[in-house]
Amino acid sequence: MPHYIVKISPDQDLYVDWSTITDCPTVCGDRASVSAALGPEASGADRWERADRTGSSSHAGFYEWADDEFIAEQRGIVRRKDLPEMTRCLHAGLPYPHILHPFEDGHINDKWSCAPAGAVPNESIRAQ
Repeated sequence: MPHYIVKISPDQDLYVDWSTITDCPTVCGDRASVSAALGPEASGADRWERADRTGSSSHAGFYEWADDEFIAEQRGIVRRKDLPEMTRCLHAGLPYPHILHPFEDGHINDKWSCAPAGAVPNESIRAQ
């Protein structure tokens, strides 16, 4: 699965693992908890160094500090500072219209269908 470690802000020990397949974070937390969730193969020292220095573990410059907007599940735009809240909502099976912004053309898909009572949240989405 293509994914990047994204640092929320330069002065904070807070990261998300951003999936480019689903356009959403899969895990959020401090460096130790995200590293543990990713495992040793996906959390090499070079990836963490790039994320700390540039805002992202990407070699190609994706999601660096200048990139403050993330396309969220093709619904709209979520700001970097709101990625932890998006992770929390996804883990809890909740919608996140309160942090969703429209695309440049004004389109926003802020309608969610309610999950059936007793539905279990997606286990691949974990939040701290």
